[in-house]
Amino acid sequence: MEYTGDTEIFALGLKFVWNELRDTGKYPPGICGGRECMRQEIRRRRRLLLACAAIVIVTLAVLYMLGSVLLPLGLSVVIAYVLLPVARLLEGCMPWRRGRPGLSRGIAIGI
Repeated sequence: MEYTGDTEIFALGLKFVWNELRDTGKYPPGICGGRECMRQEIRRRRRLLLACAAIVIVTLAVLYMLGSVLLPLGLSVVIAYVLLPVARLLEGCMPWRRGRPGLSRGIAIGI
């Protein structure tokens, strides 16, 4: 066998060590080999996918059951967002806004 270079010798050494580990079934911690490792990974991902699906389904079910309560809340948030510039305009027009800012804001919101 002729000298092929350090990189190839290193690669051959790693391949030899890996083959020995695979043949004996003794893997270092954190490394599993072959099909069993793939099966474990597939099982882990399936469990994760099922857990995420269950969380999404439960969340959608709760939102559906609370729909009659959340609809008025959502509408009130949209209306408040739309009317905020009007309230700020009215607050700016109040003659006593400098002396009593809380009063002018309360009146502008109340209108």
